[in-house]
Amino acid sequence: VVCVLPLLALLTRAYGIWKWPITGDEYFTVANVEERSSGLIGSAYYILVSISQTVFGATKWSARLPAVVLGVLGIPAFYLMCRRLFNRRAATIGCVFVILSEWHLHHSQMARFYSGVFLFGAISYYFFYVSLENNSYAYLFFSFLSSLVAISFHATSIFIVVSYGAFS
Repeated sequence: VVCVLPLLALLTRAYGIWKWPITGDEYFTVANVEERSSGLIGSAYYILVSISQTVFGATKWSARLPAVVLGVLGIPAFYLMCRRLFNRRAATIGCVFVILSEWHLHHSQMARFYSGVFLFGAISYYFFYVSLENNSYAYLFFSFLSSLVAISFHATSIFIVVSYGAFS
């Protein structure tokens, strides 16, 4: 299951990224890669695009490749977290829903930061839950660390940390 679901995610997310024109928010990403790839807040996706374009050239698909990779990585991460919290069946069904989710599919094919926010936001919430369950400061630290990575994809991820405070 852990191998089949990411393969399905890869097939659905990589399809067509080389032929669709750059549209909407992607213009901002492509036009501002150099300027936005510095700093801590909101720069992670731009850094990944810069690396991808350095390796593969400044193409449409190289700007979208980091979103595809992050979107695909989100599937096994989601599966492993849900399997630990619930069971294998619930994790499999949840991953199928994420793979077929129009929102996740669209944003995993688009040259934007959303799939990074999803991945690291989900990991952060998982570590926060495990920290509460095990009364562990180590997991709490990893929760804040992964939320910091999510914030490095987009500033609105600060609401992950805010939600910890609201819950507490």
